[in-house]
Amino acid sequence: TAHPTHREMTVTTADVTRAYDAAKDAAVDASGNSASESRCVDALKLLAGMEVPLALFRDSVIEGVGKGIKKLSKDEGAPVGVRDAAKACMKAWKKSMASQDTNAKKDIIDEPCKSVDADGGVKQESGGGGGAGDGGDNSDGISLASGRQ
Repeated sequence: TAHPTHREMTVTTADVTRAYDAAKDAAVDASGNSASESRCVDALKLLAGMEVPLALFRDSVIEGVGKGIKKLSKDEGAPVGVRDAAKACMKAWKKSMASQDTNAKKDIIDEPCKSVDADGGVKQESGGGGGAGDGGDNSDGISLASGRQ
């Protein structure tokens, strides 16, 4: 059987901090030491590839990791490869957070909504507004019952 990739596995705070600690430790002597630079870049690439759940980004430990990676991306004393890998990690995480946030909002929007018809009765409708002929206003996804029968 195939082994799951990092994107398929549930990422924990411990996974993120372990990879960040490896990157941070290697970054200390990455200047002029190609082996340390390579280890640091590899750890940052591993971090960039992790699908960190949105809830974990609110964890103070992960917040510290994010700040540390941002600091690495701007460290003039760090090799260009380390700075570039840190920037790529930040970009990947921002993209992941935006995607997860959009999906969370989409889940809320796609929940069935209820509207009141002209007779005062409540009717269940699917999210996203109605189609042609339902009397709905499709411009904003809110259904307005017309009272037609």
